[in-house]
Order: sequence, then structure tokens, then C-alpha cells
Amino acid sequence: MKRDNFVDYARLGLAVSVCLFHLAPQYGTWPKGFRPDWAVPAFLSISGYYVLRSYELSASWLEFIKKRALRILPAFLISLLVVQLAGGFEMVKHVLLSYVTLGTVERDPLLNGPVWSLGAEEIAYAVLAVLFALGAYRRVWPIWVAFFVSGAIAAWVAAPTTDDHVMRIMDVVPAFFAGSLVYLNRDRVRGESAWGLLLISAAVFALMFHVDGQPFGWWWWMPGTWMGLGILSLRALRVPRIPDFSYGCYIYHMPFYALLVWPWWGYFPAFVLLCVGSWYLVERPVLSLKGGGRPVSVPVPAAVAPVET
Repeated sequence: MKRDNFVDYARLGLAVSVCLFHLAPQYGTWPKGFRPDWAVPAFLSISGYYVLRSYELSASWLEFIKKRALRILPAFLISLLVVQLAGGFEMVKHVLLSYVTLGTVERDPLLNGPVWSLGAEEIAYAVLAVLFALGAYRRVWPIWVAFFVSGAIAAWVAAPTTDDHVMRIMDVVPAFFAGSLVYLNRDRVRGESAWGLLLISAAVFALMFHVDGQPFGWWWWMPGTWMGLGILSLRALRVPRIPDFSYGCYIYHMPFYALLVWPWWGYFPAFVLLCVGSWYLVERPVLSLKGGGRPVSVPVPAAVAPVET
């Protein structure tokens, strides 16, 4: 199966933007007043596409869970080890509580605030399983309904009195459904198609005008989704392959800073070494255990083209 190399660059760029924003108070690495709130929903849009593809290429739901666990757990466990070294076992418990409650109960922004979004992804996988069991992906229109309903709820939640973190949680829901819709229409949504060009233009618009985290009032959640869909529209772009450092960059940057509060010229080289070492020594070897069986028959519309090979 052909790998979409451009998406690896995009994911790494999104992870680096989150890293630089979180470290801005210490190192001044991000423009003042500009918040990359589009990064997490963009990630979820991309996941909505590739999680569905991963399921289609799995022999069973258990194999799909195995593949997700092999991708997520190694770096997550390493990040918990870094948290343990930086803040002790009590802080590890706080991080795990943040993970399972999506940051609504406990979220230490210094030691590992980003884990709430990982919990959101796990819930998205469970939702995908339920929707498959109900046959929602066979007819597609229920996914459109889910997208519009979740988008309306996200807009409603974006009232001035709503907690800022709750808003961030809500905006990942329509983003995930939007990514799944691109997968279900992947023969139509490409960079050279009208839909692809429209989504790419929307992503550029979102990046240009998304300032101070809430630029568009009630539809503030859309820019991140647009950005993710624009990236997916360019997925077939031919670029050299790079290692998938994005996950390590996203999950390590905050606890590693808490462990080694160095000046920027010491922190960043050490952080890069951690991400590279994690990929080559742990993540990639574990991913080689994925294997693969006979792909499951996913009930997608007959009009949709087969998976790209």
C-alpha cells in the first residue's frame, strides 16, 4: 500500500506548532496572541480518514485494536516514564486521570496537558466501532448527519460562557466525522478536483485568519477541520518519505521540558534526540509487529473507489 508521505510532513508540522506554542512562555517560540487551536481538530480530521482506512485493511476489529495499540502505547508509556522522573508517581496518576477524562477533571499543562486529545482519539475509535455495528457507514448519510449535528453542537457550546477547554473538546467531534467523509468520497476529494481545490483554499483561509484562538464567533471550530481536510486533499502529493516523528514530538515535549528545564539551546537538541531515538529504537520496531491478515469487508458505498495501492 502506498504511503501518503505528504501527510507525515503535515502531521509533523502540526505537532511542532503545538510544541512551540506550549513552550512559548519559556522560550518565546510562538508569536504573541496567535494560538494554534486549529492543530488538534486538524489532527482529528486526518485521523478520521486514516482510522477508517486502517479498519478496512484489518482482518478483524481485534487486529485493528492491536495496530492502534502498537502505534499509541510505546511512546505513551515512555512519556509516562518521563513524567515519573519529572514529577513522581503522583503526577503520573494525574496525567492518567487527564487522559481518561479528556482533561476535564485533571490537566497539568506543564507535565502532559496534550494527553486529553489522545483520550479523545480513543473515544473516536469506539464511536467508529459502534457506527459500523449500526451500519451507518453503509449508507453514508448518517455520517453527514453526525457531522452537521456535532458541528451545530460545537457552535452552540462556543457561547461566551462556555469553558475554553470544553470548546476544544467539542470541536474535535465534527473534525473526525469530516475526515471520515473525505475517506468515503476519496475518489472525488483530491488536490486536482473541484472539491479538493475548495478544501485547500479553505485551509489557507483558516491559517491566514485564525488569530487569538476564536476568530469566527460561533463557527470558530471550522478552521481546524478545514485545515485537516485541505491536508487530506493533498495526500497524494509526491514528496520524499520521512520518519513519523509527529507523535513523539506531540507527546514528549512538555514532560521533557519539566524534566530538563534548560535554556533553548540545550533543550531543543536533546528533545530532537529523544524523538529520533524513540522512533528508531522503540516505535518503529514495535510497529513491525503489526503483521496483517485478510482485509475486512467494510460497508462503504459502491460508488467509492477502492483503497489506493
